[in-house]
Amino acid sequence: AARELEILLNDEGKKIMDQIFDSLMRECTFAVPGSRLSYIVRNRLEKCKESLRREIVNRIKDDCSPLFIACKRGHVEIVEYLITVCKADIEQRGLYEVPDDRSVHCVTPLWCAAVAGKLPVVKCLIAHGADINAVSDTGSTPVRSACFMTHLDIVKILVENGADIHRANYNGGTCLINSVQSIELCTYLLRNGADVNTRDIQMKTALHYAIQEHRFETTKLFLEHNADPYLKSRYNDDALQTACLKGAIRIFDYLIKNVHYSLERLADAHELIGTTFFDEHCDVSTAMKYWRRGMEIRMENMVDGKPLPKRPVIPPRETYKFAVEFSTMDEFNALAYDLDAIRIQSLLI
Repeated sequence: AARELEILLNDEGKKIMDQIFDSLMRECTFAVPGSRLSYIVRNRLEKCKESLRREIVNRIKDDCSPLFIACKRGHVEIVEYLITVCKADIEQRGLYEVPDDRSVHCVTPLWCAAVAGKLPVVKCLIAHGADINAVSDTGSTPVRSACFMTHLDIVKILVENGADIHRANYNGGTCLINSVQSIELCTYLLRNGADVNTRDIQMKTALHYAIQEHRFETTKLFLEHNADPYLKSRYNDDALQTACLKGAIRIFDYLIKNVHYSLERLADAHELIGTTFFDEHCDVSTAMKYWRRGMEIRMENMVDGKPLPKRPVIPPRETYKFAVEFSTMDEFNALAYDLDAIRIQSLLI
């Protein structure tokens, strides 16, 4: 026979509450998409006073509440029920493990749903007044983290409801930096006022990250929206140097054709990208191709009858067998069949 449950301090009352909570957690965890809670669980919850229902649904197991689990799984009807009937705490935090990098974060249900890509749940939580800009333990907002996961539809809903796309995490990472993998997402953010030249704590802009990841179309987009290719990171790398160090040939070609650099800088850049292909990919032919072009630039633009200089001038060192960088085409050609000499030149460059 049904009986109304009261807040009981005796063992029987605690046992009943534990049973209800365990059943609730089990259904939130294993329910199929689109499911509601079973009649049995709903009936037992609804026979409790409101204060007792709230106490049950706000319990934690494995660092997560039933609402948090339902949000992560995308069970929007269960989420709605827990909020409206059981008065679940809409801001109660849980631990969420991001599938891509296995990082674990302490976050709100909205953050969890946004990263998990559960659009109906995100809409439900917003409708019930969830804090749109509540940050994770690393200072990341739901919209910034949705950008990282490339959930454009969720980003749009969050922005339409007041999400702050300018708010960076504790490392200075912005929504735009988190979106370089998607030209559609970057375009949307730029149209909504994202600052293309904002820097993180490494003094890198979104342009640096786009180049690091060989994102050619995103790089073009940023430059077309006035990204500053001359801004340097804390490691003294600007856009061109980043392209050289990452071996991003397509971006390298675009930069040297569309951004003004001195002839000396262009020669340096060809030599540096060549070194990257030798050091990182053991690609001697590509390295030699770029070194040759760098030497040609120096020879074609002589000053007072001398090739453009290589700076800074490094004095001969025993570590490098007292070798110096090649400075004439004859010296370059002499490297062709000497792998050890090529390796030393790579170190010098």
